Amino acid sequence: MQKKLLGRWGVIALAATLTATVVTGCGSDSEEASENLTGTIGIAYSLGGRDVPGFNQLAYIGVEPLLAANEGLELIESQDNPTATDDQRAERLRLMAQKGANPIVVVGFTYAAALAKVAPEFPDTTWGIVDDSSVTAPNVHSIVFKEEEGSYLVGVAAALKSKTNNVGFIGGVNTPLIAKFEAGFIAGAKAVNADVKVQSTYISNFPDFSGFNDPAKGYEAAKGMYENGAD
Repeated sequence: MQKKLLGRWGVIALAATLTATVVTGCGSDSEEASENLTGTIGIAYSLGGRDVPGFNQLAYIGVEPLLAANEGLELIESQDNPTATDDQRAERLRLMAQKGANPIVVVGFTYAAALAKVAPEFPDTTWGIVDDSSVTAPNVHSIVFKEEEGSYLVGVAAALKSKTNNVGFIGGVNTPLIAKFEAGFIAGAKAVNADVKVQSTYISNFPDFSGFNDPAKGYEAAKGMYENGAD
């Protein structure tokens, strides 16, 4: 496992780099071949698919220019769903690898258990996983971040902007990863205003991942905080 600590836009760079490196390595050594890449790329998206702003969209943006410039490149895509099991995720990853996708970028820590099973089955396939560093296979690149630092700044901004001395944090799913965002937000808010009230809630609890794709419940949570004084 190779652990990479990157900024958010690093997802774009790594997706493109993995693709260019692996696909070029599979082709001819000639200059002409290197300019006309062939092969298959795989992206396993988290909830919502490629058009959801964030890691899903960034992963696609990373490979989109390569696809546009190389007619011989094919993209295989897969999308997670909130009721999927680890075995179902593993089977989707396995099918992508069996179809010849290499590299395969896996978006989200929800795939960690599945990837831990599948990566050793395909040692010649290069994998990248966003937001997880637990998969130790040598052909897996972990793409991780200091989430709490960004949310710390958001907490600072929220506390400085608040006129009611009351701010809110809404997490999609209650997991250790999202708890880091919450901790950073609270620390940032308290750093500039020790007396600020911070309301916190989550849309769903692990292992229910529906909170990552439920704007209606997010709206209700935000409305409740607003009615309780958060601005």
